[in-house]
Amino acid sequence: MNRWDTIEAARAPEPDGPFAPVTLEAMRYLAHNMRAIDQEEIYNWIGYADPDQFAEEAYRLITTRGRGRIVLYEDKPAAWIATIEMEEEGSGVWQVSMGGTVFLPMVGYYCMQWARWTCRDTKHNGRLLYCDSRANHGEAHKFLLALGAKCESTIRHGFDGGLYYRFYWRYGENDVDVSSADRPNGQRGE
Repeated sequence: MNRWDTIEAARAPEPDGPFAPVTLEAMRYLAHNMRAIDQEEIYNWIGYADPDQFAEEAYRLITTRGRGRIVLYEDKPAAWIATIEMEEEGSGVWQVSMGGTVFLPMVGYYCMQWARWTCRDTKHNGRLLYCDSRANHGEAHKFLLALGAKCESTIRHGFDGGLYYRFYWRYGENDVDVSSADRPNGQRGE
């Protein structure tokens, strides 16, 4: 049981969509069928390129230290989206994790919808939510900026020395943009 289980009763209902629970089988499918841009970003960040090891580690982290969903396209896993507490429990430091197959763009709207929904809790249960993203992954940067993230710094990491940007949300500073979630045409609120 993780700390999210204690707040489930008080939550707004999960958004409708092609969501499924995170399972090891689904994470293995996604890891073995991941888009090249996601492979480059993730495997160069974590320092190994073993899809089975990644799937097992991601599954363990999501199910024990966070929350996440598999997003389906034509009844097959197309993406995962998750928030994971990255330090010891209660640290308040959370990371956004997302990736998928070539069908991720087809379910991007649902990933955004779920991220806005779950990040409402993350920003109230933590002090920092962040995502490290490879410099050449412009699609991911647009997604993060649409959620209200700020680009904090440029860092080098990974076995290829690739350039990564750190995007962040700090509680009370630039909270996750949830105001446009229920507005027509995604308009922002004042």
